[in-house]
Amino acid sequence: EIQAIRIADSVFVTAPMEILAETGLKIKQTSPHDHTLIAAICNGYLHYSPPASYYPRGGYEVTECLLAPEWEAIFDATVKELLAQV
Repeated sequence: EIQAIRIADSVFVTAPMEILAETGLKIKQTSPHDHTLIAAICNGYLHYSPPASYYPRGGYEVTECLLAPEWEAIFDATVKELLAQV
């Protein structure tokens, strides 16, 4: 479950996986809110969530990941929609 929660002028984006820095920074940079914070490992645990661009090069986060590379596009669209609603 992915959620966006607004408290005053801050917005928290929650997700049930370990969001890597690249994804978190992208959320903050594209958010329409000045204060956007990421809360990972909320409402479950899907392990690592590396950006799709990491999959071809492998590495620990990719080999331990439970998600297909397509997760990132779905996640980005969902977060964008949620940020527009709060």
